[in-house]
Amino acid sequence: MIRPWAVVLAGLCAHTPAFAESLFDGDQLRGFLELRAVAADGERSWMRDGFGKTRFGGGGEEVVGAGLATGLLVWRPHLSWSLDGYVSLQADSQALPALDAVEAYLSYRGPPRDGWRWGARAGVFYPPVSLEHGGIGWTPTETITPSAINSWIGEEVKIGGVEVTARRSFADQEVEATGALFGFNDTAGTLIAFRGWALGDVMPGLRGKAALPPTVRQFDTEPTTELDGRIGYFGRLLYQPIGSLTLDISHYDNAGDRMSDKHGQTNWETRFTNLSLRFTPTPDVRILAQAMTGQTVWGNLTPRGYWSDVDFSAAYALLARDFGAHTLSARMDVFSVDDNSRANPADNGEEGWALTAAYLVDLWASTRLAFEGLHVASDRPGRVNIGAAPQQRQTTVQSSLKMSF
Repeated sequence: MIRPWAVVLAGLCAHTPAFAESLFDGDQLRGFLELRAVAADGERSWMRDGFGKTRFGGGGEEVVGAGLATGLLVWRPHLSWSLDGYVSLQADSQALPALDAVEAYLSYRGPPRDGWRWGARAGVFYPPVSLEHGGIGWTPTETITPSAINSWIGEEVKIGGVEVTARRSFADQEVEATGALFGFNDTAGTLIAFRGWALGDVMPGLRGKAALPPTVRQFDTEPTTELDGRIGYFGRLLYQPIGSLTLDISHYDNAGDRMSDKHGQTNWETRFTNLSLRFTPTPDVRILAQAMTGQTVWGNLTPRGYWSDVDFSAAYALLARDFGAHTLSARMDVFSVDDNSRANPADNGEEGWALTAAYLVDLWASTRLAFEGLHVASDRPGRVNIGAAPQQRQTTVQSSLKMSF
């Protein structure tokens, strides 16, 4: 099967040598190196085969560490007036594999027609769900750790397909409609069902894998993979009634074959609806809010229901304020998973909340220092299966020095 990112890379290379040389001009390459220092307590992180809700967990003891967390390089070649490429490469010691591409696509900007502006992209990319990921290479800008909603988007909701967007302005108002058809996302829902929500800035690459808890017979999940040949869809409608307020609603459905599995990977039927609000009452104040609700199902239907059938929901509100080169932000998350299946002896339901506070300062034009405190409380009955208490609390304090170029 032809991978969509392979088509993108072939298209980027199919030019004359002189033109190919211009594709690597300095203004088309961006990236960063990030140093991270962390102190964390609480249960073992999901990154280390646990049920912990943060990227760095203590496994019952406090852990302290420092080092290079991530390196990321973004290549945005201008192929013509209307056609651009995009490839992001990530180096992350905690990712599997540690070096991988995160996104790869071609984008098209059409000329205005009858008041409408058209655009499209084709390849592998994140759908426009997150309000937090406005940084280089789809990274968060207001905190180190994104919300539970957008942490999950970064982990499991990367799609391979074609997306078309149309925009139109009416005086001070603007409307935007986006539609996409995609594949290569059949396993989305595995983490929500078997692990639940989590808060972390991990982005599995195009060949990436994510670990699952020890109670699951399946060792890992591959977020960007095609199993059933079915086409999923994504739609989004955005409305900007005034310049400082943006509202949008989006819906995702991978149309997965919930009764199949292949190559050790389970095929999930997953859908969700997301509501978003962005309000900037003044140039230095930002209010972000999102709410998501959805369902993911896997397995044959039995008299006791599907083998796995969960409803999931989450929401957050974030306030950020700039003070010159300094930014303070605070966010509250709530999340839950309802397990509807009686066929599975494990209880995969949960509920919880999280508080995040961050301070960011631009030391120089290309260097940002950030400090963040994150506290998560959650109740997951299934923890008793590994000998842990259902109710857990954990706190992570971390600092980040990000040097961009």
